[in-house]
Parts: sequence; structure tokens; C-alpha cells
Amino acid sequence: MDSVDCILTDPPYPDQYEEEYDYRANGIDFLNEHRCLQLIFWSARFDFPLDYTAIHMWDKKMGAGRAEYERIFERHGQNGYLMFREYLINSTVAANYVEDEYTGHPSQKPRKLLMRMIDRLAKKCGTIYDPFMGSGSTGVAAVRMGRRFIGIERNPAHFETAKARIIKELAQGDLFLGHNEAALHRPHEVGSVARAGSSAKRMGQTAATEEPPHSSAKRMNTDYPHQKCK
Repeated sequence: MDSVDCILTDPPYPDQYEEEYDYRANGIDFLNEHRCLQLIFWSARFDFPLDYTAIHMWDKKMGAGRAEYERIFERHGQNGYLMFREYLINSTVAANYVEDEYTGHPSQKPRKLLMRMIDRLAKKCGTIYDPFMGSGSTGVAAVRMGRRFIGIERNPAHFETAKARIIKELAQGDLFLGHNEAALHRPHEVGSVARAGSSAKRMGQTAATEEPPHSSAKRMNTDYPHQKCK
């Protein structure tokens, strides 16, 4: 069975948009079922609820503000500590300044930040999985770095934004990377996702899955249906 190599995700935090994102205290416990490399954004104010091997920092380069940095917890990986400095994307002006795209998602992550993380921390990962996909920035970064991508998102509007962005990125082919293998695979919607811990039958395949605790979500990938981590 094919497996994903890395989980790179930005789940709901206990101090940001709790109601909008349906934050739950045990919302990322399902990640304990996966033993692959994990890179998880988390609040600068609250304790991270899972074990980890390293903490990295994202400096938003925004001066004084509500949260000038976020932590990135690495699980099942190396024990070094890195600092990533990339501008926060919170407006069209900010996005244009760094040659990015503003999607309107309140927690959008910069594409260059995610690409640097993949390059520095997930260099050997061929398939990247984001169970809290949002507007698809991780998918765009993964495709641009020549990786396969699997994403899940519960918000229909954000899902459609993510799908459109990733399709657009795939359509660029090897404009950015001559070895962009992911450009050979069109993303497709797999359908509604069941509650956490359930088994799912989709597209003629059966997989016992530990899905993120979304009551309703959609899944897309650039190669094959979701499989468990190695």
C-alpha cells in the first residue's frame, strides 16, 4: 500500500478563530496514529498537546502585533531548531509584495514559507498530506516543489479555492521545476469524509483511515487516494 511521507498542516489553535474553525481540545489526537514526519503549526501562547522532536519558529516580519511569530512542531523527525522568516500574508498588498496570492483565508500561510519548510525539513518526502488544507497553500507549495499532495478541507468555499489554485499550479507543468512529476497528475475530489476513526470505501478502494475530526469535509489529491503514513 502506498503511503504518505509527511504531514504538513496548520490545524485550529485554541486562541485563533475557535468557533469558525471548530476548535476542539482533542482535535489533532488522530495524528498519533501516524508515524511519518509531521510539521504542525501551533499557537505561540498555548502548549502543544502532542509529543515532538523539535520546535521551529516562523517570524512573520510584521513588527509589533497580536502574534509576531508562530511555532512549528516537528514530530518523528530531527531535533534541530530552525527559524523561518517570511512576511505574513493578510492582504492583497502583502501578497503582491512577496509575489504570492491572497485567498482571503484568515490563517493563510505564505507559499515561500511552506516551500522552504519542505526543502529544509522534508527533502526526502515524495507525498505530502494536509488534513486541514484551508485554501490550499500547502498543496501549491508541494506541487511547485515537485511533490505529490493529498488534502482535506471541511469548508466548501475554501476547498474550491484550494482545488482551483492547485489545478492552476499543476497546469504550469515544469515551468517552475523541470522534474515536476506532480504536474502529471490532475487533482480530483474524492468525496465526503466520514467521522474520525471510521473506515471508508471510495473509488473502488478500501482504506481504514483516521480522518481529522471534521463532521463534513472533502478530500483531493494529485495522485492517489489517501493512505496511512508509513
